[in-house]
Amino acid sequence: MLLPYRQSIGMTEEWILLIMDCHKTHVSDGNVQFCRENRIQICLLEAHTSHLSQPLDVGIFNSYKAAYRRSISASFLVDINFESISAASNNRIKVLARSLASVQAATNKYMIKRAFYHTGIFPLSFIHF
Repeated sequence: MLLPYRQSIGMTEEWILLIMDCHKTHVSDGNVQFCRENRIQICLLEAHTSHLSQPLDVGIFNSYKAAYRRSISASFLVDINFESISAASNNRIKVLARSLASVQAATNKYMIKRAFYHTGIFPLSFIHF
């Protein structure tokens, strides 16, 4: 995936920085050799720390899950009931409605900026690493 992309933008001689965790499948001899041969520099994160550098994990997914849990206890979806469809389909519609409301609650400009801030990615902050 990296090599075709690099080629498509005409930067075949540029180095690529690949950041990944230390899982044994990632750091096999074959993978490391492939990276060396193709000008890919590997940066390994310590075990069980990759989530710290992922803004979606840090900010958005947690906010979404909290919003979804709140929506389950909310009564605003109780009146949704289409008599012409099955109970299972009615339940799917309620799940979809809860999901959409939760996405809307969890993904706003402030939440996205806050997620990047808490990972230390932007603005760059070594305190968060």
